[in-house]
Amino acid sequence: AANKLDEPFIWNRPDELGLLGSSFEFTRKELENRTIQINRMTLIQKIHIEKLTRIATALSSESHMPTLLELILDGAKELTSSDGGTLYLKSSDGKSLNFHVVKTSSLDIAMGGTHGNITWPSLPLYLEDGSPNKEMVAALSAITGEVINIHDVYEADGFNFEGTKRFDAANNFRSKSMLVIPLRNHEDEIIGVLQLINKLDENKNVLVFDEEDKNTSLSLASQAAMAITNRILIKGLEDLLMAFIESIAKAIDAKSPYTGGHVRKVAEIATELAKAISDDNKKFPHVKFSDEELKQIHIAGLMHDIGKISTPVHIVDKATKLETIFDRIEYVILKCELFRLMHPELSDKVDSDIEFLKTINKGGEFMSDALIDRLKDIASQKIVIAGVEQNLLTDNEVYNLSIKKGTLTKEDRDAIIGHAALSLNMLETLPFPKKLARIPEIAGNHHEQPSGRGYPRGLNAEELSLESRIMAIADIFEALTASDRPYKDGKKLSECFKILEFMAKDNEIDAELLKFYYESGLYKDYARTNLKEYQIDEVEKLNI
Repeated sequence: AANKLDEPFIWNRPDELGLLGSSFEFTRKELENRTIQINRMTLIQKIHIEKLTRIATALSSESHMPTLLELILDGAKELTSSDGGTLYLKSSDGKSLNFHVVKTSSLDIAMGGTHGNITWPSLPLYLEDGSPNKEMVAALSAITGEVINIHDVYEADGFNFEGTKRFDAANNFRSKSMLVIPLRNHEDEIIGVLQLINKLDENKNVLVFDEEDKNTSLSLASQAAMAITNRILIKGLEDLLMAFIESIAKAIDAKSPYTGGHVRKVAEIATELAKAISDDNKKFPHVKFSDEELKQIHIAGLMHDIGKISTPVHIVDKATKLETIFDRIEYVILKCELFRLMHPELSDKVDSDIEFLKTINKGGEFMSDALIDRLKDIASQKIVIAGVEQNLLTDNEVYNLSIKKGTLTKEDRDAIIGHAALSLNMLETLPFPKKLARIPEIAGNHHEQPSGRGYPRGLNAEELSLESRIMAIADIFEALTASDRPYKDGKKLSECFKILEFMAKDNEIDAELLKFYYESGLYKDYARTNLKEYQIDEVEKLNI
């Protein structure tokens, strides 16, 4: 028998052929519709991914916490087409949720974030008896880590929405759909909650949040929690660094009762001067310091004398020429009294010599050659102690009392000068973050001069940054006006600027900076809060 498969197929029923054609047409249209739907969904997914990527990039680069939190809520609202939303963060003790950002676009409401603090009370996570607060939807999400999707808050059972309803009544608003997403960090801890209100379509109709909204929001919440945690960790490290710096500054000031507060005052003067320069559009139009750069200057001010930790206290506190652990003038007077006993006929001369020695010991006036000659005559007089004849004054006592100006010997000054080099060395060993990397240079160069005659490295004008010059003026001005030094009283403002003017003319400090400090009147603000009444007087116009 012939194979029937080889015979031609003849369709004898036209109605079946028409039915098959209709079926093919239906299938074709269905495939076209499905293709359109798939393409549309793919496009939506692509748009969501692009938005999510853009938002994630913005979150990773934002370092300002209020701005970061606002970006998170704005991003969540954009991804889900939400009209409103709230971002909560857990309190430091983990017992409540604090409002950080609240926004409702249709009401033009924006609170928290970059719009100032929110004063609303926190949401307790636990009731007075210690049980979980399951009535507050945000609290429940924070406690359980669950995503909560509510179709209509007015019809939802088991939750207390009295606060939401009061808000609605006060603002002629209707909260309906709600999506609550926990913010979970890399350690699987809930650090906050993202709450979205009223998903809207193109015609502003309220829709229910769908599974896509949930998944997209969870993805954003994960990245948001990571960004927030990183910012908190960085802030914690910055706070630790500042606490360390403050403790070092206090240790430097506490080392001597006479220089207490010096580093803090220098930091204050330098920072205020830098701010004024940054705000100026005439003398320094091209100089603009960011907040981070001003912070760097402030920290440099706090650290500029860190090397004084190694300077002996008896040098830092040397109020008189003969002071070491104690003021040796009393011992010298005892020797003078011994000389009087040996030579009673010279009693009047001894009185005169004692007054002379007490006067020159203070270091308040310049020691001329004539005064030094008189000192040597007194020193050469003979006394007998324990049967041994010796000079009235030892070589060391004569050396110290012969100091021509002030109370410090060359060796004392070398020790004081050495603190600048040590400050620089100590600061250069610290691993400051990039934004604070210039602290060693700014702090370590405060004794350098534009003339090149400063220390510790003898840098010239071209090698000195503006910040270093600012620090130099701040340090000198504070030292001149300080009224708690053991070797001098605080100078009047007029005297200070006269000295600073001479220093500027000798190219020891920046003349333009000094002139700006004077003309800006910043010194008057400082004087009102830090100087004694007798120090505040009129300052003549600088001639530089």
